[in-house]
Amino acid sequence: MIWLSPRGTDDIHLVIIGHLFSNLNKISLFLNGIFLSRIVHPVESQEFECMFNSKSNSMNNVTNYNIGNGSRTIIASEVNTSTTVQVFTPQHLSKEEQQNPLQVFSQFFEKDYPLPKAKTAIEDMALKVAYDIPPLSWKVKEQSIYFILQFSRLLEAAYLIRNELKPSWKVEKISKENMVPSEVLRKGRKLETIFPYLLNSHDPQDAKDPCLNLQVLFFDTPIQELLDTFKTWGKCVSASLKVDKTHHWNSHLDLRIFTIILESCHLIYVRSQLVDDE
Repeated sequence: MIWLSPRGTDDIHLVIIGHLFSNLNKISLFLNGIFLSRIVHPVESQEFECMFNSKSNSMNNVTNYNIGNGSRTIIASEVNTSTTVQVFTPQHLSKEEQQNPLQVFSQFFEKDYPLPKAKTAIEDMALKVAYDIPPLSWKVKEQSIYFILQFSRLLEAAYLIRNELKPSWKVEKISKENMVPSEVLRKGRKLETIFPYLLNSHDPQDAKDPCLNLQVLFFDTPIQELLDTFKTWGKCVSASLKVDKTHHWNSHLDLRIFTIILESCHLIYVRSQLVDDE
């Protein structure tokens, strides 16, 4: 399985997702998302078709992405229309939150988990699933249960908000202001201050349109499968249950998917705050 993960406009990193690594040196690489091969100056508009899993494991079914100049990591230029309609009823959101899922983003990022803290928690969960390493993000079990609930709510809200397409959420040019919360920028604009808030899961150009990111992800991956996978992760972390081989092997790619959803939600949150400030 191959995950296309450009880091900048000149390089392409191919993340090889497959058999789990068996030693601690490679675990440290996993922590930074760097189990990669590097291609310098790729051929423009070269196309790759990536088939991740069989239909029985559509959790990781993400296909047909371009690399090269103006590449898009997992985001297609156009979202294919499907005759299949996903019937989904949120289990963790109130009726008011279902009508205004942006409320969920505000609570998550303002009151509970700033983006760096949330990314660390997701990475801790992935390490537990992949390598049975105890998470460091929570001192007590109740804290992990709370995060699992809140991130499940975020997933549901992300699915509901994906088609809202408000003009202010899509930008022509990415900048500190439309990627980093204003309260963070007030503390300082140097790299060491804003770096934890910058995207590390996909092509920076995909930060222009976070709703498109969500549309494509949820087109390829049914929301209920995402929730079921995260529920399995939650049981592994909070109840120390062993996961099956499929979840074990897919944990690296699942981490990428969850992180892209998390970062896309954060971009929508930041840009909605800019409108409110105006």
